[in-house]
Amino acid sequence: MEIIQKERRQHCVEEMEMNCWHCGTELIWGGDHDTEDNENYDIVSNLSCPKCYAAVDVWHPSEKLIKEYKDHE
Repeated sequence: MEIIQKERRQHCVEEMEMNCWHCGTELIWGGDHDTEDNENYDIVSNLSCPKCYAAVDVWHPSEKLIKEYKDHE
């Protein structure tokens, strides 16, 4: 599972650009961390804005949560 998460992280970093909600500046990726004791989310990514200093945490849903959402569609 650790290898799959690392591959997902790398894909997200290479393919995505996120801009600050407040000022529109491109955010700087600070890193990804595995969540502990959380069955709904498996990765949290932190980003920050170099212009207005806002901080953003992005929580990636676990396979379990994704399956639950798809089952309800």
